[in-house]
Amino acid sequence: MGINTLIINDIHSQQNLNKPKEKLRDHRHPFVDFSFGERFVEKMLRGYEAVYKHITSTVHQINKFSSTSKPYVI
Repeated sequence: MGINTLIINDIHSQQNLNKPKEKLRDHRHPFVDFSFGERFVEKMLRGYEAVYKHITSTVHQINKFSSTSKPYVI
């Protein structure tokens, strides 16, 4: 019976310590409905997409030019 009491008391003491942390996690500001991490990632992905489109269009232009030009033979 003594071990059970210690286990129960230990669980209750840990639960009391966790309550303030849970309250902090659940508290949200109503005017902020997105995380700054998401905003950063979306901004980086938009930049990546723009660079990718530029590079692929350049590669296509190079391929088109090289396929239309005739090799120079000596």
